[in-house]
Amino acid sequence: MRKINQNSILVVPLIIVCAGTFLMYNNSMNDQIRSLKREIRHLEYTLEDVSYKLDTLIESNKIISNVQYKIEQVSAGDAFLGQTQVMFESNQLESTNDIILLYRKVFDFKNDSNYDYSLEEWDQSRVNSNKGDYTAEIQLEYSSNYELKLKYSKEGKVFYEPLADIDLYTKSESQYSRDINIHSLKNNQLKYDVQIAQVGSKQSSELLIAECNIYYDNKSIKNIDILEVNKIEGRKEPKGQLEHEGDHYWFILEDVDFGHIDDFDKNKVLFELVLQDSLKNNYKLTKSVDLY
Repeated sequence: MRKINQNSILVVPLIIVCAGTFLMYNNSMNDQIRSLKREIRHLEYTLEDVSYKLDTLIESNKIISNVQYKIEQVSAGDAFLGQTQVMFESNQLESTNDIILLYRKVFDFKNDSNYDYSLEEWDQSRVNSNKGDYTAEIQLEYSSNYELKLKYSKEGKVFYEPLADIDLYTKSESQYSRDINIHSLKNNQLKYDVQIAQVGSKQSSELLIAECNIYYDNKSIKNIDILEVNKIEGRKEPKGQLEHEGDHYWFILEDVDFGHIDDFDKNKVLFELVLQDSLKNNYKLTKSVDLY
């Protein structure tokens, strides 16, 4: 009979003891992890409850709540205005006097870029109340963005409460997704495309003018009527297109030759896209040649 090594006899029990110890430790760790997870879930529920109570407290102490703007496009001669109804609720203004809505322009595309809008005077409209519901009517120009605030007096003191801005111009501009893409520049010949897409299910204006102007050293080199070009069928289309639906998409895919210019410098080239819609608004996008 083969003689059993005495060391092997000693090692086997040791392995069994180590394995048992490891299993006990592992079970203990699992119990601790499960306990920690329960504590984390409890803490999350507690934080959610505290957050909800805090939001409720903040909401209950607001001077005004549930502010809404209803804007209807109305004709005013050869222009359009936004007939705007300002609506809000309050349970803290019932004892106040002379609630006035103040509003003024913070942007108008017709003004110079350096125009100081802090010089604009505040227009005003009286606020009507009905059992905690308040309304005011104003007319706004689509060429502009506006800031608004309430003015009211209480116990002989005058208070102001800001309201959300009304960005008529910005929202009108956002209907038109635009892009100018520079593809290549070889032998002073530059290939590019310009794209326009009218987006959104509710389109409040119609695109009347779309022009691409190309300048070199501040001098006009080329002018393209994009709407006129898009009447031509069968043209080659850009590979990467703006997201669009139906016929509300316009593009040009062309090249411009600068070979006649001595010491041509691509950094002196500027593309300008100018749009005008039925609201009489102008929207501009410029781009330089960014090829390296």
